[in-house]
Amino acid sequence: MMYALYARVSHDDNVQDPQVQLAPMRDYCQKKGYEWKEYIDMETGRSIMRDGYQKAMYEIDQWDVFMVFLPDRLTREGPERGITEVTKILEAGKSFQIYLGGIVIQDRMTAVTRMTLRTLFTMAAFESDIISERTRAGMEKQKAQIREQGYTISKRTGKQITTLGRTPMASVKLEDVLRLKDEGKSLSQIAEELGSRKSTIHSILKRAFR
Repeated sequence: MMYALYARVSHDDNVQDPQVQLAPMRDYCQKKGYEWKEYIDMETGRSIMRDGYQKAMYEIDQWDVFMVFLPDRLTREGPERGITEVTKILEAGKSFQIYLGGIVIQDRMTAVTRMTLRTLFTMAAFESDIISERTRAGMEKQKAQIREQGYTISKRTGKQITTLGRTPMASVKLEDVLRLKDEGKSLSQIAEELGSRKSTIHSILKRAFR
């Protein structure tokens, strides 16, 4: 029996660690005598287009069971997306398993399992919405500080910043990105320092090394 162990965290800034999810899932497989492959993403759950997950789906013929630590690790896009992805796995003749809670779905979804998954994926999307609202509230607070005192303090770097705007891709220099990467900084940290987005930094590096 081959397991596909999938772990996802939202950032690559060394604060969240996918190993926290993978370690107990590995232990589970080891105790059961199962083999496993690992797939990891360090991206938002708001989009299913993630390299690790897409690789797992591409290699779907190489494993028998897809396991996630919690449903929100698969997606935070809501119940419809969650049900759709689980259905794809089942229709390929594979099983879907949630580590915490011990939920295992084989062959097809019953009315009960569908309702359970719908509830869990709804809760995951709700939590994501709450996080987004908190983030927006935090940004509004920072904007107010900039208006009042001319600067605010970045929670990530501890440095003073005078604007919350993002630098366009054309204004971000590859040499600056490479310099910071050589210093061992993550994409999130590089984006923060250059006033850009992590996706922009990723695109710059991808273009440079095609």
